[in-house]
Amino acid sequence: MEGSGGGTFPASVDAAEWSGDLPQPNRALAGRWDSESVKISAAVAAAAFVTGIAASVAVAVTQPGRTRIEDAPVVAIAVTGPSVTYAVGDNATKTDCAHVYLWRTAGGPTGRWRYGKPTNEPCRESPSTGSGISAVAMSANRSLWIQYTGGNLRDWQLFSATRTSPRPRQLAFVEQDVELPSPIVVGQGTLDAVPYAVMQNVTYLGDNGTPLFKWTAPAAVRLLAAGYGPGGAQVAAFLDGGELDLLSGTGQVVATYTYPSDAVTAVFLGPAGVVVQNGSTVEIRNGAQVKTATLPDGARMFGFGQGRIYYSLSGAIHALQVSTAQDSLLVSPRPGKSTVAAYATAGGFAWATGNQISWDCAGCVNYGP
Repeated sequence: MEGSGGGTFPASVDAAEWSGDLPQPNRALAGRWDSESVKISAAVAAAAFVTGIAASVAVAVTQPGRTRIEDAPVVAIAVTGPSVTYAVGDNATKTDCAHVYLWRTAGGPTGRWRYGKPTNEPCRESPSTGSGISAVAMSANRSLWIQYTGGNLRDWQLFSATRTSPRPRQLAFVEQDVELPSPIVVGQGTLDAVPYAVMQNVTYLGDNGTPLFKWTAPAAVRLLAAGYGPGGAQVAAFLDGGELDLLSGTGQVVATYTYPSDAVTAVFLGPAGVVVQNGSTVEIRNGAQVKTATLPDGARMFGFGQGRIYYSLSGAIHALQVSTAQDSLLVSPRPGKSTVAAYATAGGFAWATGNQISWDCAGCVNYGP
């Protein structure tokens, strides 16, 4: 598996109506893109020049293999194998607050399972600085999510659950000033494990709920990703100050790189190397070998796999083939709706617009001619 990521989107209720300024502890996994007044032609034209040469643009809007409609906007997605973990926001009447689902599309039992029971807390109380779910992540069977609520002080909680143990289990709790970024970060998982961090403390949590390793970083963690990278790397951790550490499956540092601390917005890890979005530049680093590609201004990478960079731009979803610079429009923007997406090479491609979530198998995605 070469990597994946996630994002956000809603339908019958616009994201701005329920979340205000959505906290984004992991921009690769949670993000919002305003698609108002966006024309598809403009989004395609903006992607016409990448890696320093003119890119061919394939308008090949992919068709979903499966689709579900929820009662509230979908706000975060993660994909591992054929399974999808996704969070929805509060419903319109606030009788059912933000919560998380597991959606298995193939392999063993299929269907959708909710984690936890319906509740009107805390959204019914309308906390002064909001409440909701800011990020999700998963391994083969285990889902993680970050929940927040509060006023001047915000409570951050990390929960875990599985299909066979759907009652949420709290893994971490931090209360801090509302102006500070999330102290808890989750990252793209593999079938075997999923990473999370609380401040400087990184845990690579096995699918069975037992940590594969724990590691204390020299600074607070801002981005995480798991995968099977070169040199035995299995976890990438981007820290405050710009340090990027690659960790083995036992928690040993196998490589360290330095980037501008305020420009890196996404990190992924896979056989091709560690993939870093630094401003509009995407760097694919495998030891001393480095390849780069340039995304349009405002684009946000949410996944990498099969030699393609998956990114969102103004509500549209694209895939950029690094070797040929072909840019494929996979999902068109919908005016007034926010968009979320996640991609996993060995699993599938999931995306949501408003309260509609869709999935397609990885090999079924239409990239055009």
